[in-house]
Amino acid sequence: FITKIKSQAIAKKKIFISTSSGFYYLENNKLYNIFDKNAFFGIARHKNKFFVACLGMGHHLSEGAVVSFSYLLNKIKNPKIEYKLRPQSFHDLKIHKGNLYLVNSNWKFALDEILKFEIDNNFIKLKKKIRPEIKYPFVHLNTVFFKKKSILLCYHNYSKATKMLSQICEFDNNWKFLNLIKTENLSNAHDVCLIKNKLSILNSEHGEFRLGKDKFCFPGKFLRGFDYDKKNYFIGVNKKMNRSQRRTQSPQIAIINKKTKRSSSINLPNMGSITCIKII
Repeated sequence: FITKIKSQAIAKKKIFISTSSGFYYLENNKLYNIFDKNAFFGIARHKNKFFVACLGMGHHLSEGAVVSFSYLLNKIKNPKIEYKLRPQSFHDLKIHKGNLYLVNSNWKFALDEILKFEIDNNFIKLKKKIRPEIKYPFVHLNTVFFKKKSILLCYHNYSKATKMLSQICEFDNNWKFLNLIKTENLSNAHDVCLIKNKLSILNSEHGEFRLGKDKFCFPGKFLRGFDYDKKNYFIGVNKKMNRSQRRTQSPQIAIINKKTKRSSSINLPNMGSITCIKII
């Protein structure tokens, strides 16, 4: 247990939060630290089992891992290291048709791949390394989203350094490139998905959450980590900092009411910048 969070908006919520310095659990306005001393990223759920990507000692050249645990009767049990890889740069995690997909991407080393795992009751097994082919010089793949008949991939492109806008590519279910999704002025974008056929994306560097034609702005902030329930959208709101400073910042979670479109926020303690949010 770390601290109490004063907020009626999340009083009955159960939320897993990955950050640049650990993995946390928020329940009944109480914040708990589950894992620490490492950067954590994507979170995925398969039945009563959760998977989270761990960077490994905060360094891409170290040995990262996929960590699993069970969540039963409001308790976290049976933590287990499922898979290790060195070097790596893990990001998004998704479950699709009984398989686990893990984004492994680093723009410095021109690495953009998706690791496909079969999920068994007791372990995961690597089945394939997928390296989507595109005719553009895009780098730093960070999000995968499965539509019914196609797949969306978000390329971060490290816009701030390369001056190249982030892009979303669409592929068929055999990972063959189809087209570019039309977007405008995306910089260091994250967390692409579709919500009722509307494109949802965090335009991270510009502090914008875009949903279809709607735009919600958080000036001077870097957005990362997104999820939603029946009533609200939840967004990780971070301060803009150098990579070395991200482990020691106090972030926020913005909560946007779907009906009124009004936003509020909750302040979190020094726990590192938010990388992923998962509503249970």
